[in-house]
Amino acid sequence: MDTGSAGALRERCGAQDVTLEQVPSADEALARFERSPGAFDALVIGPLERQPLPLAQRVVRLDRDVSVLVLAAPEQLETLRATFRYTPFLGQRTSLHGAEGVAKLAGELQRAVEETRLRREHQRTLQAVSSRLLAVEPVRPRPSVVLDRLLELAPLGILALDAEGHVRVSNPAARRILGQSEERLSRAPLVLLLPPGFEALLEKVRATGAPAQALLESEGASGPHFLEASLAPLPEDTTGPGGFLLVLQDTTGQVKLQRERERLLQQLEAAVRMRDEFLSVTSHELRTPLTSMLGWVQLLRNGTLSPEKQSRALEIIERNAKSQAQLIEDLLDVSRIISGKLRLEVASLQLEDVVRAAVESVMPAAQAKDIRLQVVLDDTLGPVMGDAHRLQQVTWNLLTNAVKFTPKGGRVHVTLRRVSSSAELTVRDTGQGIAPEFLPYVFERFRQADSSATRRHGGLGLGLSIVRHLVELHGGSVSVASEGVGKGATFVVCLPISPLRVRNQNADPASAEASPFDCPEGIAGLRVLLVEDEPDVREMLVTLLERCGLHVQAAGSTAEAWELLQQGKPDVLISDIGMPGEDGYTFLRRVRTLPVERGGRVPALAITAHARPEDRRKALLAGFQMHLAKPVPADELLLMIATLAGRL
Repeated sequence: MDTGSAGALRERCGAQDVTLEQVPSADEALARFERSPGAFDALVIGPLERQPLPLAQRVVRLDRDVSVLVLAAPEQLETLRATFRYTPFLGQRTSLHGAEGVAKLAGELQRAVEETRLRREHQRTLQAVSSRLLAVEPVRPRPSVVLDRLLELAPLGILALDAEGHVRVSNPAARRILGQSEERLSRAPLVLLLPPGFEALLEKVRATGAPAQALLESEGASGPHFLEASLAPLPEDTTGPGGFLLVLQDTTGQVKLQRERERLLQQLEAAVRMRDEFLSVTSHELRTPLTSMLGWVQLLRNGTLSPEKQSRALEIIERNAKSQAQLIEDLLDVSRIISGKLRLEVASLQLEDVVRAAVESVMPAAQAKDIRLQVVLDDTLGPVMGDAHRLQQVTWNLLTNAVKFTPKGGRVHVTLRRVSSSAELTVRDTGQGIAPEFLPYVFERFRQADSSATRRHGGLGLGLSIVRHLVELHGGSVSVASEGVGKGATFVVCLPISPLRVRNQNADPASAEASPFDCPEGIAGLRVLLVEDEPDVREMLVTLLERCGLHVQAAGSTAEAWELLQQGKPDVLISDIGMPGEDGYTFLRRVRTLPVERGGRVPALAITAHARPEDRRKALLAGFQMHLAKPVPADELLLMIATLAGRL
């Protein structure tokens, strides 16, 4: 601190039996603590010190009992307080204060000094008591009632060891920490009961004759276990050779908390760094096309461009506008994904047609770079239930990435084939590849292998994260493989194939209109209880099921469905999930509490607009046997009812 403040503080502290010594630098303060450990009761770090917290950390390591007061100017206080909260190894005796007045600071310093003196007096008393306890009887000391009570109530584990390291005295806390009986401790060498680090600590104290500390770590059934061990030599006397005093403290909770704090801090720092990089990249990606667009608009307004140049200007403006629109659409998609508002328009489709359309859209970009697109599509895959627009977006993202990162003259292979009951789309390129350390993060939002200002390729790093989410919404999976930088990359998308075949699109419209679906044999006469809160959907489903001869009882709420269930047991229960008042999960759990004869084990089908894999798992765990995503395909619904009723 400045000389004037130090002088005023010295004058006030002198009247309170506190001597203040001022040093010119942090290095000098550290040197004083190293030369004279325990000589100072407190350290005051003034607001002029540029790195106060690292200095406090180093002082606490040299003297664990000293109190450290860190002063901050008003304009620094908030920033330093936020940093102080996440700085490890400051200890419980380090505090942060505002440098707003000598009187207040003198009071804080007086309290800190008194606390330090009390701690050191307590430690001296404990050491004197321990030495006296060992001197009373060399084999089995008999402490007085007061000392016995002190050892019994001490929260720290205290053990007196002989010169060979065997336990002569132990208090209840030590036996509890070590999980050993008093008899066991007195017979077994302590090095066998403590983690391996204790033996090195014992040898160190024997060699140096000075106290030492160590953090001992062992692996237990519930995970890592940590003990802070403080070992000090005891002098020889007329009763026999000296031994050691060992103090143990179980710091498992503190160490785990500290490590968790450090892990969370690293995650926070990484998230902040990723946010800053993303904002920088977004700014660049939006400003770059704007620069070109505004420049060409100004030239067009001047009216000095030739007709050829005008056409070229409009082409450039249109291309950059489309680029910006795509960036904004990606940002909106990520927002919808995070908020859970991304919805699919599911229908039966031919995946090869979707892939073929995506290939045609990227063909001009591939031809501009002289990249050869090799496409092999299996036309006999069968239908896939999905959103055609979103699946084309998945394919387009993978293909544009492949073209972007493949050098001129390279190749991109696109393969669509059937593997078991799945459609497998593979996009393999001969481009720059992916480093092994980046492979686990390829599908994470805002992640880019190169987000520097000198990167060769643009983009926000959102496309592949959108791909993963869209594929998972369709009940599929996506993976990536690469042998390393410069060796290309392979992306594989797997989607489930529907068990129903798509009807011939060229069939007679009249016949298709007359019979848009087939009623499975044997389902006529089945009793179905339908629970659906949307009137239009409920009416459509009732009409559909009755056309196949099913007897349908329809309810607009779970309360109404419960009353209908009391009147008779249905053969199949069909229930919506998202309904006001009580959802389908809760309703089915109530149904499962009924006796079997009253419908407690009725086969149940969930119909819902939530089509994610986790939604399907949640429905099955709630007791539904099957799960069907809206919009409900008629053929698939009837097939599931027949399966649940055992008519197939």
